[in-house]
Amino acid sequence: MKDEGAGGAYYDLPRLLALRAIFAGLDPAGEPRAVVLAEATPTRHSALGTRHSIAILTGSFDPLTNAHLALARAAREVGGGGVVYLALSRQTVDKEARVRPTDADRAVLLGLVAAREPGLGVLLFNRGLYADQAIAARGVFPDADLRFIVGFDKARQIFDPRYYADRDAALRELFGRVSLLVAPRADYGPDALAALLARPENAPLRERVRALPLDPAWAADSSTVVRAAVRAGEPFAASVPPETVAFVEALRPYAVPGAGEDRYARREALLERLEVVPGDGAALAEWGELRAGWV
Repeated sequence: MKDEGAGGAYYDLPRLLALRAIFAGLDPAGEPRAVVLAEATPTRHSALGTRHSIAILTGSFDPLTNAHLALARAAREVGGGGVVYLALSRQTVDKEARVRPTDADRAVLLGLVAAREPGLGVLLFNRGLYADQAIAARGVFPDADLRFIVGFDKARQIFDPRYYADRDAALRELFGRVSLLVAPRADYGPDALAALLARPENAPLRERVRALPLDPAWAADSSTVVRAAVRAGEPFAASVPPETVAFVEALRPYAVPGAGEDRYARREALLERLEVVPGDGAALAEWGELRAGWV
């Protein structure tokens, strides 16, 4: 059996059951809510007096890549974020069909990275829209200067009226609580952002949006590319932190259905049984076997 390390964390039954219970309690139909899963320790203060600056990077992190960490570091180092929270939502806009890896497993991954990365924390939301997340974040950090880190595609989504019953009212509420740090994506850099903000319907909010410089090389490190490489049996470690390598090796969450034993499905079925009957002896024994042979 491998050293417990990062991989063994995915077989820590009490931790997993507790995390699953937290996510179950984050009702997407309820009022906007946030839970701090891992507190970020400030590495420096922002230049805004006593109002500490917090940047929030929301994503599915499926899986976490070096590009995600580059975004977080850029926000902390040049974007004015005193600390950065990686945020998972129980409901992710346009990705509602995703079922594996689970929220709890991705939360474990983020927690492991936050434990060794200065100024990084983990936040959980029950809602997927940024307007709702801003309300929830303000409830947790009432006195902070809040900044959401987004790529250009997400910035465009935020200004898209199809996601709102009343777009202008929702955006006024959003930008009344947070500002945006927008990183380039593919061919969409500062000029594309300036053009988006120059539109008459967006111009009143341009002062609440800043471009976040980021090396274009990071655009190649996407979660989609990593998942495809894993499924094809191709190298992917150069695009992700070591914790993500352990995540993939320990869980095999991107296994192609029908290509041998689906260990992830077996593990998930055991967790579901143990959520209902925590003392299920047969399930606990099988869990022990699975954990012992996770390599």
